[in-house]
Amino acid sequence: MRSFIFIPIAIVICLIQSTIVQYISIGRAVPDLILILICYIGLFRGENAMWYGFGTGFFVDLYTTKGFGYNILVNTAIGWLLGYFSNYLYKEKIIAQSITLLFTAWIHDLIIAIPKGQFSFYTFYSRILPSSLYTVVVGIILFFLFRKIDREGE
Repeated sequence: MRSFIFIPIAIVICLIQSTIVQYISIGRAVPDLILILICYIGLFRGENAMWYGFGTGFFVDLYTTKGFGYNILVNTAIGWLLGYFSNYLYKEKIIAQSITLLFTAWIHDLIIAIPKGQFSFYTFYSRILPSSLYTVVVGIILFFLFRKIDREGE
């Protein structure tokens, strides 16, 4: 039962990401709540991150019109990488979690931008870096919330 505790949370986060998050943007920076969830699950429940990546990627692909399957692939790959390396990552301090989330956001956004031919240093500094930093700030708050939920589910 413990491994299913985040399924309703994932559904709610996907709905919030697709509807409300655009209204809390700062300039062009938007936090990626789905990536925060995948990163948390990857760090603290490594074995399930790939499946949550697949499920959230599927949901994102359902409501976007840009190539069905691309978000499934990217989120599944990010989830697999985090799950695979979770035993090797230091994750006890919030600064380590923040750095992991920052690098995960960079990798995620680069995987999205490069194949589409949208990557440039301007794109990195004007969109990817601000969104990644915003994701980390929101991620710190959500990690505390997820940790509390995770501990109550034990």
